[in-house]
Amino acid sequence: MSEPIYVVRLDVQHPRRKFNAVVHCSDTPVIRTWLYLNGKKWSIPSGWTAKIGYGTDFEDSVSLTTVDGTISTETDAYYFDFDFSGSDTATSGDYFCQVLVNNAAGTNPVVFGDGKLTILPSPISGEYTDSVLTSTVNWDVITSIGTTPWADNTTVEVITCSDSPKTLTTDDTGKTFLVKNTCTCDITFMLPSAATSSVGSVFKFINQSTYILGIQSTAPDYIDEVLVPGNAIYSGESGANDNDPYASIRIQQIAQYNYGAIHGRLKWTYTDSVEDYQSSSSSVDSSSSSSSVGESSSSSS
Repeated sequence: MSEPIYVVRLDVQHPRRKFNAVVHCSDTPVIRTWLYLNGKKWSIPSGWTAKIGYGTDFEDSVSLTTVDGTISTETDAYYFDFDFSGSDTATSGDYFCQVLVNNAAGTNPVVFGDGKLTILPSPISGEYTDSVLTSTVNWDVITSIGTTPWADNTTVEVITCSDSPKTLTTDDTGKTFLVKNTCTCDITFMLPSAATSSVGSVFKFINQSTYILGIQSTAPDYIDEVLVPGNAIYSGESGANDNDPYASIRIQQIAQYNYGAIHGRLKWTYTDSVEDYQSSSSSVDSSSSSSSVGESSSSSS
């Protein structure tokens, strides 16, 4: 049982008397609710249970956070203890609050009292707070919960000519593939199947060479224009980058069978593969070419 104990007194005969329990964010208090009937201690029948529920929307019981109570075992003590965890008080604010008791069969519910639970802000106790991204952020002290807005994998993998074609897997999510300026030939990357890989997976590429960096998906997957107009152009199953060195490209899976170029420049073709583009690149300016090529560029995602 956590300490200290915060005492609340409830009288079922006077339901309009509101209580106000005040704790700090991320505290682990015990709220002890003494139960009265018109000023006299109410003898809690054997087997009865209790729970305290609180939330921000009085009309939405589904969204309530609830904590189960423990009945007193002391002689002449008629109360329930509600032992809060840090996750129960993780978000500061004012919440409406009610205490419900019930018999063992769950057929005799009685709201013994209601009021307000105030959870005060407390950065010292580890309250979840907003990150102000317009100021300097020390990421070393930031703890992330849930899905992060960036790739967890920070590996940089250097690619040599002999690596082409380089077949990627879902384990490569978040990696940066670096084609160095010492490369002497075109490089092709084969994306993993988007039928089963996770939506949101990002693959990053940097081309320091003057050779073509190709990004190839497999049918029925395709690479498409996404997010900000102008970041990329529909590429069918493949895209190619042959701009000046130091190009940066990011490809993200945005849906099943669907990749998107979210940063950088790709050229696209109605042909099915990067190799077809590479073999026809010398004639891309010809209006009669069967491989119509277009391009779009962007400096940021």
